[in-house]
Amino acid sequence: MEKFFAFFQPLHELFYGDNWFIAWGIVAGILLIAGCFQLPSFIKSLKAAKARNSKKA
Repeated sequence: MEKFFAFFQPLHELFYGDNWFIAWGIVAGILLIAGCFQLPSFIKSLKAAKARNSKKA
C-alpha cells in the first residue's frame, strides 16, 4: 500500500504544493481549449432544437 501512495505523492505535491496554480492553470487551459472546439457544435444543436420546437408549436 505504501508503494501505491508513493506513486501518487508527486501528483499530489504538483497539484496541492507551493506552485499549485501552475498545474491547475494548465488543466484549466486544456479544458477551455477543448470547450472552444465543442462550442460551435453546441450552438448548432441549440439552434436546431429551437427550430424543431418552433415547428411543433
